Amino acid sequence: MRCGDTAPTWCCADRTLFNAKALAPLGWRTPRGAVRPLPGDVHLYLVRVPPPGEPLDALLTRLTPAERARASEKRIEAKRREYVTGQATLRTLLGAALGEDPQRVRYRRGIKGKPYLGAESSGSGLEFNITHSGEMVLAALAVGVELGVDVEWHNERTDPQRVARRTFTPDERAALERIDEQDRRGHFFQMWTCKEALVKCTGLGIHSGMNEFQVALDTSGARVTGAWDRQAGVERLHVLPLPLGPGHAGALVHEPPALRVKRYLLADAPDPLSGF
Repeated sequence: MRCGDTAPTWCCADRTLFNAKALAPLGWRTPRGAVRPLPGDVHLYLVRVPPPGEPLDALLTRLTPAERARASEKRIEAKRREYVTGQATLRTLLGAALGEDPQRVRYRRGIKGKPYLGAESSGSGLEFNITHSGEMVLAALAVGVELGVDVEWHNERTDPQRVARRTFTPDERAALERIDEQDRRGHFFQMWTCKEALVKCTGLGIHSGMNEFQVALDTSGARVTGAWDRQAGVERLHVLPLPLGPGHAGALVHEPPALRVKRYLLADAPDPLSGF
């Protein structure tokens, strides 16, 4: 489930987010060296989805035949491009980290949809998660710790109050109402990404109860302030809002201990993954 109500509009304002110079002050860098994270590190990879008119051929070569067939069945062009870029990113990064051909990487999904490496690669200790929204794909890799990531573009057609009534706790809704109206949409999407990344990290999925735990945002970041029922125990997880510039919100959640976060930008078209 995505927070936005409709498919994204491809616009120049979105694309400026992938300007390396603009993202450099926010800590995003061009990757150099090995892709496999060391213990104690988490690697984040931000990838631009090629907009209409830019070819997907190079990305499609990294997909399995079944994935290419699934991509061809997607009727909404923006969603097809998100899917192709997301799957190609995941396979390329995992293949590089494991020393395998991207098409040969095998992963499975838990009952709530969280991806895990297949049995033949499970001994590597590599954990990963991926998300996409609009023109942005975000992948996370670490060793030995569960991860969850989420990113959302600020869809103007999303009604924050309506979504919050279904998925936020009373205290979270009250906090949202206290935010100045011009900042409320950005605050809502930051809250949403923190909450979705949390349930992705646990593997329980968003249908297990987004309003069964509570997140607080302040100038120092985010933290879980309470959890109930199926979400009990999430208070121990680290919740990190991500700097993505105007128009997008994102979050990383991971198990203890604290990790060094390394943020990488892969923004060149037509093949942002050509360096791996």
